[in-house]
Amino acid sequence: MKNHRKAAADWIVMTIGCLIFAAGIALFFEPAALAPGGASGIAIIVNSLTDFPTGTTILLINIPLLAAGFFAIGGEFVVKSLYATVVSSVSIDLIAHFYAEMEPFSVDPMLCAVAGGFLSAFGMGLVFRCGGSTGGTDIIAKLIRKKRRDVPTGKIFLAVDSVIIAASAIASREIASALYAGVALFVTTTVLDRVLYGTDQAKFLVIISNVPEQIAEVLLRKIDVGVTYANGFGGYTSHEKKILLCAVKKHHYPRVKDIVTAHDPTAFMIVSSASEVYGEGYKPHGAEEL
Repeated sequence: MKNHRKAAADWIVMTIGCLIFAAGIALFFEPAALAPGGASGIAIIVNSLTDFPTGTTILLINIPLLAAGFFAIGGEFVVKSLYATVVSSVSIDLIAHFYAEMEPFSVDPMLCAVAGGFLSAFGMGLVFRCGGSTGGTDIIAKLIRKKRRDVPTGKIFLAVDSVIIAASAIASREIASALYAGVALFVTTTVLDRVLYGTDQAKFLVIISNVPEQIAEVLLRKIDVGVTYANGFGGYTSHEKKILLCAVKKHHYPRVKDIVTAHDPTAFMIVSSASEVYGEGYKPHGAEEL
């Protein structure tokens, strides 16, 4: 029953993501003729030159990409991506049709770049987290991530889409539009990485203290933070010490720091960022990497 609920929730969230993505394209990118890369960027260029519907063009571009994704990644991803691509493409054309009869939200290309980048990235992020994609660069990013897990999705978008933006600038000879599209691309990649990886970010702490048991007890009781002891040996003091190792969510870190300082102002603490943490309270082992 729980699996069925999660599956249903994924489809609902994915649909919402498609609608948000479509709104970013139809309400901001298309009216401003901004082409921030990807299949949507190519489709917007085609629309500005021929008036051919942007959503329909996106759907046609994605047919070979979805076929490649089916053979390289698997059926479930392609089914979800096909659904997301159809829903987002149809939604783009419908929103654009009704929006054409309304007063535009803004004609400022900078505002359109920022708002469109935020909405499209947020929508793509929701679809990605549910195991699908909106097609285009999404599928290319997924294929690359299968081979290079160390490369963040947003960086792949930045590399691939920069080439498309450069090509559109050469073709249209509109340097200003290309620059605004670059702003939109920067917003898109930043927001996308935040949606995909932001909740996984944590702080990894190494705490060397004279009262490790007291600090560990307070952390467990007040913040419910798991603590691991490691045996250490002081090179200067020649004394054995217990070293505390723990990972905490970013919003808990200030409290952890206050607790350590309150119990041992002379404690030595090393703090580093952890972009992905697996285990209880974080991502489960075996979770799909986005």
